[in-house]
Amino acid sequence: MKIAGIVAEYNPFHNGHLYQIDKTRLSGATHIVAVMSGSFVQRGDIAIFSKWARAKAAILNGADLVVELPVQYALASANRFAKASIFILNELKVNMISFGSECGDVLMLKETAKLSTLAENSDMMGECLSKGMSYPRALEEVIIELYGYEYSKVIANPNNLLGIEYIKAISEINDKIEPFTVIREQVEHDSNITTDTISSASYMRELIEKADYEELFKFSPKSAYDIYIAEMKEGTAPILENKIETVILYKLRMMTLQQFSVLPDVNEGLENRLYRASRVATSLTEFYSLVKTKRYTLARIRRIVYSALIGITAEDAKSPPQYIRVLATNKRGMEIIANAKAGATIPIAPKFANLYKKSPIGLDLDITSTNIASLASPQIQPGNGDFVNNTIVIK
Repeated sequence: MKIAGIVAEYNPFHNGHLYQIDKTRLSGATHIVAVMSGSFVQRGDIAIFSKWARAKAAILNGADLVVELPVQYALASANRFAKASIFILNELKVNMISFGSECGDVLMLKETAKLSTLAENSDMMGECLSKGMSYPRALEEVIIELYGYEYSKVIANPNNLLGIEYIKAISEINDKIEPFTVIREQVEHDSNITTDTISSASYMRELIEKADYEELFKFSPKSAYDIYIAEMKEGTAPILENKIETVILYKLRMMTLQQFSVLPDVNEGLENRLYRASRVATSLTEFYSLVKTKRYTLARIRRIVYSALIGITAEDAKSPPQYIRVLATNKRGMEIIANAKAGATIPIAPKFANLYKKSPIGLDLDITSTNIASLASPQIQPGNGDFVNNTIVIK
């Protein structure tokens, strides 16, 4: 077995994701496992379709196993998001990590990863942060100053940056895992520019919100498209933030200053800005504008807001994941699980009920996040979806 791991959100699954899976298979991978964000994603948002729909779409289009990245890591900064994902994939005994990048050069990404670590620990980094720069901007400035524009251009691209974080996590967790990158050369991250069959996930989400099914079909594998249409006809999708905006504002207004202070990525007095904004904002857009500064990016603020809603604290993401929850699998996926179980240090559960009996730390946060997402559908869904929806098995 040569097992390839992919870190994904599939929000939603589209032809670009299919292209990556096909390229990964052509690299020699006999088995492919994706660790996927569940009900919430790293940009600080609710996933537009349920985690089961997105996992099924992935299995029908070349993945063999889809496991869930626990929500406290799915809503974490890039380094914690990457580290938790690689930890899970290492438990599943992957031989390689496949990721998309604008660079397309593993050696260049490895070198940039080394320089990035040096830059992060430099005195200059602290000086840039003290001037009010955001972390990504400060890192770019330091790399330009110390190592030149060539490397700064690499970290300026979002997929490169995540790839660098995967490489850094691999070096820390298991340096025998091989990084493999698929160049992203047709459509940029979050771009509205499309080709004949490829678009960004953000453009796909716009089409879904507008119910532009004809355009959506162009950029989706047929089996994935059928899943999306079925969910939308049933009223379970799209799952959108504006459906629960009042719920979120209520939660923020009820929080104390101390409760804001223990949220992930809240430091250096940010809790004061969050607290003040929560008392006056009449919309989430207004809340974000009141909190956002050059130092605090919108994505960071959005992750903090959803962490507050779910009940995630800074402590929750400090330790590695405590379990591996299977969302969907096929026969080869079951082979991955069987191969991993012998040496795994945490439980791997194809059945949620079995995992719940063991009650690993953090599982309640995934249950809560699914319950919250069920309120954001066009038609409010019943709660306890994690107990009702079975693991998807494709034969």
